[in-house]
Amino acid sequence: MEHDGESWESTLFSDESVFQIGGHRLKRWEFDDEEIFFQTVKFPTKIMVWGAIHKGGRTSLYIVEGTMTADKYSSEVLDKHLKPYMRENCRQWYRLYQDGASSHTAKLTKRRVAAMRLKVMTSPPNSPDINPIENIWGLMDVHIKEKEPRTKAELVAAVKEAWEKIPQNTIDNVIDSMPRRIQAVMDNDGKWTKY
Repeated sequence: MEHDGESWESTLFSDESVFQIGGHRLKRWEFDDEEIFFQTVKFPTKIMVWGAIHKGGRTSLYIVEGTMTADKYSSEVLDKHLKPYMRENCRQWYRLYQDGASSHTAKLTKRRVAAMRLKVMTSPPNSPDINPIENIWGLMDVHIKEKEPRTKAELVAAVKEAWEKIPQNTIDNVIDSMPRRIQAVMDNDGKWTKY
């Protein structure tokens, strides 16, 4: 595997995630004289966010309005959000780990990344997602569900609060698991793993 034996100390792991207001309505079905209830929301309120983690820190969250496009990713996320954060908090030789989403691999984005002199590591298409930020999104989801937001404003507040409440040592620990993640993918012939 390409990144086996890498040092992950100077890597920013970035990604987008969607959070939504959970099911608050109950739907009732009857089956053989037994009532079965389950939660459902037909058109849930959702928000998309972008964030990045690294050993010793994390960016603030960027709330994505609408769909993430190459223009929005390069001009809003990279130029106006990530670049100032890196100038303030990271050494210049940091690299960016991201998935192969079209907004990340577009020519416009590649030009912006080159202008920032940022080395990019991209997961191959259809590969197991071993990005440790996925674990952080999962932990945040638990916190958000406990908050039970009912409006978009409450959801945004709950997402931001969940991001800030993740202990830095948890972030550092998931990043430290990168060698095990890569080994698990190699051991499973490039297929999905527990990560």
